[in-house]
Amino acid sequence: MKRAILTAITKAVFLTLPLQLVSHAEVTTARLFPNPFTSPAGMTKATYKNAAGQRDYLLYSPSKTPSKAGLLLVLHGCFQTGQQMADGTGFNALAEEHGLFVAYPEQTYTDNPWKCWNWFSPDNLQRNTGEISILAGIAQEIMEQKKISASRVFVTGLSAGGAMAANLLACYSDLFSGAAVHSGLEFMAATSEDEAHEVVKTGSTREIKETGEIAYKCSGSSSKLLKVMAIHGTKDTFVNTINSDRVVDQVIQINDFADDGRDNDSFQTTIQTSQIPNDPTKYPARVETFSYKRQAYLKKIWVEGMGHGWSGGSPVAPYMDSRGVNVSKEIVEFFY
Repeated sequence: MKRAILTAITKAVFLTLPLQLVSHAEVTTARLFPNPFTSPAGMTKATYKNAAGQRDYLLYSPSKTPSKAGLLLVLHGCFQTGQQMADGTGFNALAEEHGLFVAYPEQTYTDNPWKCWNWFSPDNLQRNTGEISILAGIAQEIMEQKKISASRVFVTGLSAGGAMAANLLACYSDLFSGAAVHSGLEFMAATSEDEAHEVVKTGSTREIKETGEIAYKCSGSSSKLLKVMAIHGTKDTFVNTINSDRVVDQVIQINDFADDGRDNDSFQTTIQTSQIPNDPTKYPARVETFSYKRQAYLKKIWVEGMGHGWSGGSPVAPYMDSRGVNVSKEIVEFFY
């Protein structure tokens, strides 16, 4: 029964582009495959283990590390690998330019037969349990090794990876200062496999005020204001765009608690709408930027006409849409 439900979720959410599975053996090859985004430096492979289990991850290190280095954790979607995210998103070349470390954790076939992060599992909706604790542990391990401040640590992910990014930001805001959720869902959008199957299509019915407070408390009532970017194709028929609206709304609620410890609508933002320039071969994009005290904290990027996939990604990897705007560049420029 469990496998049947997971199959339904997978088909409903992630089977959008031609399936191009890569064997697990290829993932463990710690190198960059030739592609338009390849940079001079390479990647190394490591394994992180704690009481919840272990996961491999690839780590890109820039050839020159600035005094204030940053870290970006990148979570793949279903049927993807960490290597494919590196090849498709172009983050490594951007990291070389900006002096960033980039980590690509790897889900296992054992923990999910479609390599999805189990974002809806109750173990991944609280601190210090499940896959979420492993992913946070990977970030903390790199932060300690490379002496990276939490103010320069962010997480992003696609679809199931995006939903897990939202979970990490909610429950580990002491480690992460923000998240870019691409075609994903907010923290606690679903707490079971059955519910997950529904909310990807319709959006969650949970009250944002309630889940925002739970998220605020999950990190230990942090006073840090968080940054978030939500990216979505307007023609995504697999994950409803309302989910990206809810990602932003939830972080507004979290920040409302974080600024003074109370639910009093004190985190008031102004919204500016703009367009990302495009050429005739690209989808246009509409951008909404939310500022608080003249500082941008939240951003929505709507890629007009795009379906379910990483906007601006290289076709060397599955679930990448090269016709979209280069959101990898937008993410790095917004957070760093």
